[in-house]
Amino acid sequence: MAGFKAHMAFGILTGAAWAVVAIGLSLITFWVAPVVFFAGFIGAFLPDLDSDTGKPLRILLLCTSAAGGVMAGLYLSDTGQTDPKVYLIYAIGAFLFVYFILGGIFKKLTHHRGIFHSIPATVLAALVTLTIMNNFNLDSQMKMAISLAVGIGYSSHLILDELNSIVNLNGI
Repeated sequence: MAGFKAHMAFGILTGAAWAVVAIGLSLITFWVAPVVFFAGFIGAFLPDLDSDTGKPLRILLLCTSAAGGVMAGLYLSDTGQTDPKVYLIYAIGAFLFVYFILGGIFKKLTHHRGIFHSIPATVLAALVTLTIMNNFNLDSQMKMAISLAVGIGYSSHLILDELNSIVNLNGI
């Protein structure tokens, strides 16, 4: 199994390669290439979300928890709340709830190299990305290029894991 740095390097390589190919096929413009590159790079880390001690899960939980805190603050602003202490309590409470409670449930329900390390999960990641992209007013080719970038990045992770799982007769 490849390490975090190997997946990062391979994710950069595949994200950049797909961005260049997408430009060459006229699916995207030069200005959209960084988004496609970043989507491929992120896709390369998605299979390791089921690793309880992995960096991708910690990063995802931190980002999701921060988003939960911000959403709690936005909810309070819609209710007309003006006390900064209440904002702080709700934001910290939401952050802790998402990180420890929801994150703990996610860790209990998944195990490393389970369903996340499979071809159906690759297809699902690309389709979920396409579904999310449909909420934005973007060209259909651009949506497809971004969702394919996630799928290609995801696939690159699986390929790299398989290439590093080969063991010879000496156990090396």
